[in-house]
Amino acid sequence: MASWSTSWSERGLVVSRVEQRRGLRRNRDQRETMKNLLWLLAAALSMVAVRDILRAPRDRATKMVLIVIVLVPFVGAGLYLFALRERRPF
Repeated sequence: MASWSTSWSERGLVVSRVEQRRGLRRNRDQRETMKNLLWLLAAALSMVAVRDILRAPRDRATKMVLIVIVLVPFVGAGLYLFALRERRPF
């Protein structure tokens, strides 16, 4: 006769697999949240950089080139804000 009930070790294996899937889903959700926060940070830095470019006393062509550079995600705004920005006294 075959036994239809599962042993305790098999039940533990099933539970651990379910817990692993829940953990993987939670990690995926955390990665998605972090990705969204990074994109939000990149957008905020880009907006600050574009505002600064438009207020700067530069000719129109230079402003357009700088805005195109700034719109490259993650790199452009940081490059502008830390390297290309005009230093003005407060």
